[in-house]
Amino acid sequence: MLVMLCFSVQICTAQIKADSVFSSFSVLNPQNAVDNDSTNYAVMTTAIGIENSADLVLGFPQEGVGGMSVSLVLEADNGLLNASILGCLDITLINTKGDVVIERTGADLANANIINGAVPLSVTLKTGKKISDIAAIHIHMTGSVNVLNSIRIYKADLFTVCPNFFADILHSSQNIQNASNAVNNQTYTQYALLTPPLLLGGSNIDLGFSQPGDAGKTVYYGLGLGNTLLTASLLQDITVTVYDTKGNVVYTKAGFALADVESFEDSHFILPVETPSGSYSIGSAKISLGSLLNVASTLKVYHIAYAQNNRPPKAVIKAFKGKWSVCKGDSLQLSINDPNADDGTTFQWYFNGREINGETANLFYAHNAGQYSVLASEAGGCTSLSNAVAVSDGTCLETPLSIMVNAFPNPCTNYSTLNINSEIKTNTQIIVSDKSGLTIETHELSSGQGTVRILDRATTGIYYIKIISGTSVQTTKVMKL
Repeated sequence: MLVMLCFSVQICTAQIKADSVFSSFSVLNPQNAVDNDSTNYAVMTTAIGIENSADLVLGFPQEGVGGMSVSLVLEADNGLLNASILGCLDITLINTKGDVVIERTGADLANANIINGAVPLSVTLKTGKKISDIAAIHIHMTGSVNVLNSIRIYKADLFTVCPNFFADILHSSQNIQNASNAVNNQTYTQYALLTPPLLLGGSNIDLGFSQPGDAGKTVYYGLGLGNTLLTASLLQDITVTVYDTKGNVVYTKAGFALADVESFEDSHFILPVETPSGSYSIGSAKISLGSLLNVASTLKVYHIAYAQNNRPPKAVIKAFKGKWSVCKGDSLQLSINDPNADDGTTFQWYFNGREINGETANLFYAHNAGQYSVLASEAGGCTSLSNAVAVSDGTCLETPLSIMVNAFPNPCTNYSTLNINSEIKTNTQIIVSDKSGLTIETHELSSGQGTVRILDRATTGIYYIKIISGTSVQTTKVMKL
């Protein structure tokens, strides 16, 4: 069984799979880590002694953007995957400049009481929104004093995540302290405490969702330990129940095993419950804890949430007239189709994995060679990253002369005036397009310079102005309020 180890409650959907080995040291069959065949794996091995190490650097075919996460699938090789082995691991994300984006050391990865057994383990590192591009993952393993370390590496993925919807209504509770702490608590800073009395006692908490969830979604119970170790007997005394909006039981499960723990951090862990398909809506979820024989057990409940996972389709980037090159001083019109224009989907353009500030329209003018991608975001916060497109340097017959353009006012309320001055004194064309790429007005200047009044009859929105003078092209953006 695949055990997820995430540092926040999330649904993971692979977007970009590592497809190249940048470097390897003390690794057997390193190419197996990027072939995406779940039966093949690379083996990292260190000899006994802390001075020994093994390294594997895997590259991604396109740069990941800030806010994405990386998932590394691994397992022990011919032995148990324990805290000693995990404590010898450092996992680092690297950008295209070779700088460290984020690093996670083995001490943060696992608890040996929860992971044990040679089963594949998915270690997840989540990046922040301010992170620049993500180009590679570096796995570094040092040797142990008395143990021969050896692990299998299956694959690495970059993915975007969907935020979950957290329960925000307290329906009922029994034998519980600070029940309201579990309502709408999206972190691990506060908790409600289940405290069942000894011998045949029990405690429970029932939390509701003001925004019902769709049937078939996974419900996550964010839990932690009170004064009791996480043991098989404790998990056996946990019962979870999911109700629809009418109060009917749609799923219940009594008794869990260590292998059911999908995600945890330090003393925190997640119990996932996949609800059945149907025509109902998820309305609330309950967790109950029975008392252990001769043990005063307690259990922390941080939150209950369900996965949204309403991911928008990937944007598809197209180039004007199918041309994928741009000359110095020129620009290339890139556009995306927006089949979800009315459902709140928004877009953000990226260049070489870095966000292009202010570029959120369907239309974009590329001035430089490199990789361009678009992140689509739906109203609930789920995102999808498009496949990157490559714009190359074009072969130009002559060096374009410069065009100076100034639009005032910008933003405008009634109209904006373009002041244009081109080094080449020839006919100059002005093309004004809306964000979908539709031309709404055109103008000409016979001398290559002068003023043009635009957007008199345009509605509010963002407009792109393309100025063409000989082989020179300049673009600017004007907003009408």
